[in-house]
Amino acid sequence: ISMIMVYMIYYSIIAIKAYQGKFKIATHHKARTKFLILIPAVNEENVIDIPVKDLVNQRYPKKLYDTYVIADHCTDRTAEVAKLNGANIITTAMGKNIKRHGVGKSNTLDYGLHYLGKDKWNTYNYVIVIDSDNNVADNFLQRLNDYAQEFNNPEAIQVHLDSKQGHGFINKGLNMSFIRSNYFQQLPESDLGCASLLGTGFATSIPKVINQVGGFRFHTLTEDAYEELWIISNGGNVKFIPDTYVVNENYSKIKQASRGMTRWSKGCVQCCLYFLN
Repeated sequence: ISMIMVYMIYYSIIAIKAYQGKFKIATHHKARTKFLILIPAVNEENVIDIPVKDLVNQRYPKKLYDTYVIADHCTDRTAEVAKLNGANIITTAMGKNIKRHGVGKSNTLDYGLHYLGKDKWNTYNYVIVIDSDNNVADNFLQRLNDYAQEFNNPEAIQVHLDSKQGHGFINKGLNMSFIRSNYFQQLPESDLGCASLLGTGFATSIPKVINQVGGFRFHTLTEDAYEELWIISNGGNVKFIPDTYVVNENYSKIKQASRGMTRWSKGCVQCCLYFLN
């Protein structure tokens, strides 16, 4: 009961700060930040063109970013479709001698980084994670650049995460939780340097984080929560951008939601046990 009370008091204070509406928003800065964009994908040939096309059409200098689709253990045309739409490709067969670390998405992302190699990834300032079915706003990279420069290259930056409209009360309830999170949690916590990472649409500093942990080595089922807690526990900052977005697929059925929330809960317990220690 005491732990629940602390949780509720904390978010009551955060909500009051949100209602005040006074947030630090980055102004426009000249494009200087270099981004390495990684899209992990397993059998996503029907949707992989969505984020790839959006990233090709960014209002940001092409010389300052590269997009790689990591087609990991795919048995369909994911790699071919991604390449046809303008992405660079990394497949499982291309790095058979690379030692794998972690589970799930973090395993695929770490594999992609180590296939490119440390010398290559250090030519960029940030690595960005995008899911294979996401829509991406055309000012996405520009606003990440603005926040990187305005706030002295924070360890991580999360953008506004929106949800695709589906059917049923499960989908609408989850969509409402996204809205609450963006406006009554992320904005005030960003000013405190402890915004949440949400699995997609976020950038991680290569010199301040990736090089410190040796890749994308956040070894729980919720690699985003692990990374966020690692950054904050080491005195770093996680910022949130309200005026650009990625749009994520959301659950519409109870069975889907149950499976996804169970995975998320297990990952959070793993993070809790590790970081409480």
